[in-house]
Amino acid sequence: MKYMSFNNSCFFAAISNLLEEIGVDISDEDIVRESLTPYLFNYDKKTNQFSSGYQIQNLDVINEYLKKYIVKLNEEKFEEGSMIERKRELIKSLTQTDNHKIVSLKMTSNELEWHATIFTGKVENRYRFVNMRKSDVDIINIELIHDELLIRLADTVQFAEVERIKSFKVFDKQELLANSYETLCLLEDKVLEFTRSLQSYGKRVQFRDLLFRPLLLNYVDISRIVKAEQLNNYLLKLQSQYISTFKYKGDLVLSEYMDVGLLEESIKCIKHMILSKNKTTYYHGSKTLGIRTLYPNMSIHGEKYVYLTTKREVALIYMVNAIESFYEIRNFEKPGKFHPWYSYGFNNGKLQIDEYYKNAFEDTYKGKSGYLYKCAEPMSDISNKTNIFCAVTTKEEIDVLDEIYIDDIYHELLKFESQGLIEIRRYEDWTENNIIEIEKSILGTIEHFDLNNKPYDHYTIFLKSKFPKLFN
Repeated sequence: MKYMSFNNSCFFAAISNLLEEIGVDISDEDIVRESLTPYLFNYDKKTNQFSSGYQIQNLDVINEYLKKYIVKLNEEKFEEGSMIERKRELIKSLTQTDNHKIVSLKMTSNELEWHATIFTGKVENRYRFVNMRKSDVDIINIELIHDELLIRLADTVQFAEVERIKSFKVFDKQELLANSYETLCLLEDKVLEFTRSLQSYGKRVQFRDLLFRPLLLNYVDISRIVKAEQLNNYLLKLQSQYISTFKYKGDLVLSEYMDVGLLEESIKCIKHMILSKNKTTYYHGSKTLGIRTLYPNMSIHGEKYVYLTTKREVALIYMVNAIESFYEIRNFEKPGKFHPWYSYGFNNGKLQIDEYYKNAFEDTYKGKSGYLYKCAEPMSDISNKTNIFCAVTTKEEIDVLDEIYIDDIYHELLKFESQGLIEIRRYEDWTENNIIEIEKSILGTIEHFDLNNKPYDHYTIFLKSKFPKLFN
């Protein structure tokens, strides 16, 4: 059971519990820290309210983070009909699958706020939910009959569940972060104006959540979670000063009780964090020296693309093709072009290189050199035609910003392994079942490319050398 570990983290704690059910062990703080959540600011013109960080449960941001686990959070909303009709529709939908779901409930009938819980199933006529607030020791497990659930359900009437995904869409974080930055600037203007003007006690209470919560409550937690220690110290001091002003019931000017210079410096730090996060490094690996522009080439996906990745280690493995390395070791005459062969995957977002035959890793990469290119960000035609979460494809030409020579890719990857950045699964560590799965995969490749009927194809020669018993 993953409990909430900070203020208002029930939604993120619920996600961490759903992920735990599929073998992913992360906390609510991990999700916030590793996603774009800390860098979000929003302004609702209707309510005149600012929000920040974990207050903003942006589904696109969450799913961009969840890509590395090959899952997404699927949210279903019920917006048609009266409130009661919509709630009844939700209750009916809860039991249509066995998946556990995130549902917002009031913890008690008299409570005003809703909190994310996990629906775990229905037993007889009672709907079961799990509450992740540690403080609610008496109501960790909630059981409600249908009519009680109608009263307790959130008026927004929606639920969310985790599901596996097979393809990835490209998420444009630049616009989102640019809007967050602009919103923070607007918040700064309004907060500073408010602190420098005479305000009644009633006004100070009214604007406590509207203006000050995003900075002096939410960001105290966020700065701790992202380990921005100096900012956290600034905000804790400002929070203490701000809270102390509510001892006075009369009119006052907040700037006479708070360090406004420190407030401005804190906002400056947050702005810098957002700007720093709004930069993505794209990599491309190649054996070719001196590339200044990457041009789209015909790909296995049937069109001309440039392939980029946001992970340096992934670019490294694409500098070398295992089939080409095999031909070089044997001094075979090379064909004009080699079929791509890369045996790897990801484990919770970490690159996992798999040896499908003995000494595959060393044979492929040892002594091989290449060039790691840092590239300009694609501006148009951005997509992801692969099943690789950290890849980007584009049809536009991409300028190279920097070139890094990698003297020995083998040793560079071993260094990453020692740092815990990648995992290399050696052939000798496979179980019998692992070997069976590998051979099934190879048999599928042989059949798909009809390699039994292509004895002189370079792909056949390579695979037959490594897996002779799998050929007719």
